[in-house]
Amino acid sequence: MKNGKMKKIRNVRGNVQLYFTISIQGDVLVFNVGDMIYQVIVLGLIVLFVVSFTLFIRRLLLNQQAKKHQLNELEKKLDKIIELMDKGENEFSLRK
Repeated sequence: MKNGKMKKIRNVRGNVQLYFTISIQGDVLVFNVGDMIYQVIVLGLIVLFVVSFTLFIRRLLLNQQAKKHQLNELEKKLDKIIELMDKGENEFSLRK
């Protein structure tokens, strides 16, 4: 076998499997191409899951901070309205 050649091998069922051969200092390593593709896909899915989960948690935290800020602004506006209403009641009672 020469270095870096693809070889078709028929298994017991007659299915053709592709193997990639590498020769390192006389030793021959045989890699099944299908297994390598499967491992790359699984690794890609794991990386995709980690990235998606990280972005999901980040978005939750950002949304929570935005809601907290909006709630604080609303509370300030309500406090101002209550203050103005109390001031208006005091002026009305002084007129009587």
